[in-house]
Amino acid sequence: MDISPAAHRAGSPSVQNCALCDRPLFSERQIAVVEPCKHQFHAKCVMVRAAGDSLKNINPICPIDNRPLIRLSFDTSFETVQREIPHSTPDESAAGAGQGQVLGMPGRAECTAIESSPANTPLRRSIRSGLLDISRELIKNDAITTDTLRAMMNDFLAEDDRRGYRSCLELVAERGDADAQKKMGRMYQKGKYGVSNDDVKARYWFEQAAKNGNCRAMVQLAYMVALGQGGARDYHRAIRLMEQGAKLEDPSCLYVLGGMCYTAWNTPEDRPRARTLLERAVTLGEGKALGLLTQMMFKGLGGPVKSEEAFTLIYEKSKKGDSFGQLVMGDQFFSGNKVPQDFRDAENWYEKSARQGNPDAKVSLAVLRRNENPQQADNLLREVLAGCVERKSELVKTRIKLMFDLIVPVGQGGAGSYNDWSKRLDTHLDAVDRVVAAITLASTLPSIGVKRKATDTQSSP
Repeated sequence: MDISPAAHRAGSPSVQNCALCDRPLFSERQIAVVEPCKHQFHAKCVMVRAAGDSLKNINPICPIDNRPLIRLSFDTSFETVQREIPHSTPDESAAGAGQGQVLGMPGRAECTAIESSPANTPLRRSIRSGLLDISRELIKNDAITTDTLRAMMNDFLAEDDRRGYRSCLELVAERGDADAQKKMGRMYQKGKYGVSNDDVKARYWFEQAAKNGNCRAMVQLAYMVALGQGGARDYHRAIRLMEQGAKLEDPSCLYVLGGMCYTAWNTPEDRPRARTLLERAVTLGEGKALGLLTQMMFKGLGGPVKSEEAFTLIYEKSKKGDSFGQLVMGDQFFSGNKVPQDFRDAENWYEKSARQGNPDAKVSLAVLRRNENPQQADNLLREVLAGCVERKSELVKTRIKLMFDLIVPVGQGGAGSYNDWSKRLDTHLDAVDRVVAAITLASTLPSIGVKRKATDTQSSP
């Protein structure tokens, strides 16, 4: 086969075979013309070669005349598009060149060995490198299924490969997988797996997941819509999203909608409906609804007083190790509602719940321990406030105010009296502001230490 530069100029009548695979050039639907030398190859062949070079930190070059590639032009009967080729630095290129090889051109034996390994297929390598355009071409040409991509995604997660995981997750999400779309939303909302917080992208992916019926995404989207995060604020749409999820019997949506009906949040107050929704949410396993439901049962809101049934429900949940049951049981001893007031017992129940990661329980422990150990109390608040500080600080303050409300019914005198807790409330709220300020300051300071090249695979997800 003639592989001279003249024989492979675009439009040359002597072009018959692809120089990379030695198969007829026009046996593939899509042909790639490399810039600036205008040599032609199968699009798949040259993209796999460029992906392999980039993975090894080698600047991609033309396999015919070894000139650096700037871009690829894809010519088909339907379209002509251009894609930029990623280049590394000169030092990285020199380090990546193997002995006895033309720069950027691993030997045929090495290519065969790499491509035959199940863990190093061209698709897997391109995903691992974050080359999504190349990955999409390989997926289309090889008819890769969504289940195969999910399996790759789980492999990357198990390998602590953040870039590979998020690239594969995006490819699955683009195929309309609602769970992957929800995870994409959470990734951008939390700033996880090597990406920064981006409310616009988070809201976009939650929108896609909600359209595909993912109720968890509906809850997250409703919060963002209500707060105006990543787009316009729309209270009525937030309510419609929760109504939609409640019809699907999603426990989180039932809980949120129940809270809306209880507080009359941009909807008419409807305590009987709120109680019905909360009962259904608890039955379906939404522990967050337990506190408000039992409060309504104790006070006879939205229905008859059912004190014994409420306490039995709390006790059974807490005995089974439910973190929200343990939290509410701590509230009972803290307030002295249906059991004798005992701050030590309250602390024990809060601690059990906090061990399971319950943030409200950690806040409650911080309130109880502030006098004895202010530093430990601040550390507990810092754990809760890590990430999404602005929104979480309001939730923390809401929890502290709720504890204050719980202590009010207790009579005058003693450690739990109204006057004592009213004096201490501002101290607790000021502590939240102080911790938030410390976290915010720390996030703006430059990191100190030896400067090193950051890679996505150095730390776990």
